[in-house]
Amino acid sequence: MPFESPASWVSRAALSQGETVDVLLAHMGFAKGVDIDLVISSRTGRDALMRCGVSEPFALARGIFPQIQKLGRSCEKFLLATRTGTPRYRFCSKCLAAQSDPHFEVHCRFATWRFCPVHRCLLEDTCPYCKAFVTLPFSMLYAGPKKSGVAYLAHCQMCGGRLSSLPVVGLDSLLLTEWDWVLLKNGRAVLAALLHGVVRVDGEKELTIANLRRLAKKGVLPLWADWMSADLARKAVAILKTGPDGEETHDAGFAPLR
Repeated sequence: MPFESPASWVSRAALSQGETVDVLLAHMGFAKGVDIDLVISSRTGRDALMRCGVSEPFALARGIFPQIQKLGRSCEKFLLATRTGTPRYRFCSKCLAAQSDPHFEVHCRFATWRFCPVHRCLLEDTCPYCKAFVTLPFSMLYAGPKKSGVAYLAHCQMCGGRLSSLPVVGLDSLLLTEWDWVLLKNGRAVLAALLHGVVRVDGEKELTIANLRRLAKKGVLPLWADWMSADLARKAVAILKTGPDGEETHDAGFAPLR
């Protein structure tokens, strides 16, 4: 798919061959447990894909992921992962519902990408049913309850529930401050900077990608795990709508926790 991440594609490709992700990666010459987004986007990864008959693969990923590696160890702050280091993704439930073949896009791997510009809603961090993270790639053949498999990436890899069924938290339903909007826009701009290989700040001349480290230290990039979390926003909106005593109020806003 045009904007699909390598890890998402590997999950779907393994299912199409009736194999596990580990078997497919071994066939392609990749070690078990590698960050497939980073590896496939490298020259070695591209050569492996070409040998497997995948021509001109992952143009967007090839532009973005090599750039983030220029940050060295700091790139870990920008890429979503579980506490054990497994790559994970956020998602927009409306996007998954609208896709003909559900998949996860490159930008949803990045910690700074907090909202869907198409549906103007916050991205989700976890399955609405079992609260599991979306970690990629995973073997769809043995995912879901009792390891019976899931047919589409729109289904939770743990419980099999539909990720696309979750009602979204619209940005317009929140009381966002001017600084909140700045952070949201800065987060989206990080992906543009990575794609084009340069950083621009307030009309300054073009700066190198390494300057993302400086911006992160200044706190102008949304890298905190709980900031603008859809689950926290959903709870806060519900409380503000009803009030702490359960009575309905007229204030449906949300002041993000810091």
